[in-house]
Amino acid sequence: MVEKAKRDVSQAKKERPPFAPPEPVEANWPKVRKYLIDERKLPSDMIDKMHQKGDIYADNRRNAVFLTRDPSGQPTGAELKGTAGTFAGLAPGSLKDSGSFRIGRLTAKVVYLVESAIDALSLFAIRTKTGDTSLCVISAAGSSPRPPIAISNALWSESQKYNAYDADE
Repeated sequence: MVEKAKRDVSQAKKERPPFAPPEPVEANWPKVRKYLIDERKLPSDMIDKMHQKGDIYADNRRNAVFLTRDPSGQPTGAELKGTAGTFAGLAPGSLKDSGSFRIGRLTAKVVYLVESAIDALSLFAIRTKTGDTSLCVISAAGSSPRPPIAISNALWSESQKYNAYDADE
């Protein structure tokens, strides 16, 4: 039964269409921005900078879209967070083990692994507010038996590493 499940998953991966980032809908950005700043208490300058870079934007459903990238910077997927309710997930075609949402440089002295893009932004904001300058925070987009390649690369570096998951059951 386990072998059949593995074959089914492998076949599904082969048949899945390639990742295409959700289309940005600039008209929805003010609502998403307000959610991130007012409700999630993230610094407006950080959110605006990430939005200008194209790493965070709004989609047609007013979800916050957080692009995941491989170590070379190519998009590999997107974490989605609903701005009303509790929806959170990945955009169709996202390759969870090929990239990650991250803030900071993978060559930083300290690397944190967190559960979501919003957790990454929150921890980065907290740590930089206390004066930390050489850190990287990487989202694993939930839990996974295999870490994204960006995490694997960072874990082999000379940096200090911290697992900063929250205490969800």
